[in-house]
Amino acid sequence: MHNRYQSLYSVGIASVTAISVSFAIATASLLIQSEPAIFQERSYANAAPDPLFTSVLEEIRRELPDGWSMRLPATIPSAEELYPYVRSDNNQLTVNLSISPDCPTSQNPASCTIGVLGVSEASEDFFPTGDNISSVDLGNRIQGYHFTRGDGNEMNRFVVWQQDGLAYGIATLASVLAQEELVAIASSMATEPPITSEE
Repeated sequence: MHNRYQSLYSVGIASVTAISVSFAIATASLLIQSEPAIFQERSYANAAPDPLFTSVLEEIRRELPDGWSMRLPATIPSAEELYPYVRSDNNQLTVNLSISPDCPTSQNPASCTIGVLGVSEASEDFFPTGDNISSVDLGNRIQGYHFTRGDGNEMNRFVVWQQDGLAYGIATLASVLAQEELVAIASSMATEPPITSEE
């Protein structure tokens, strides 16, 4: 199935100026050949992160800056095996979802990365830049924003929000998840117990 991919959008998290939003997801000029059937419908009513993330939980705890928390969903509705890998610096931490176990060490990780979940510092002026921006209710009185960037097969879909003094977000190819599905995953992230940094 992987050879169906010419390339994929690279999705990453970066801090931007307070004029727009402190948490944004940057995209690169990569395309997909056809719509991948990677995500499938699944229930979100669990009380722990999806087992998909088990292999990176300790790394997340080690890499989180002091006092930070990472939020992971109870379920990632995947129709095929996904492989998470972590990227971090002093400003952000991302958990990237790839279609290959060798993706993090490949010459072009963007070609095998299909989504990202992340956390960064919060901002007083929090509003995303993109297209089709709409406010979404993530539960527990948490308001987020759904928006898109790009066109056609080059479109990415995003949900971002602020919670407990941090900014969170999730992004994926728009062709693999509808807005409602991505919002459901973001809602699970916002309501599940957080992963905290090691003291």
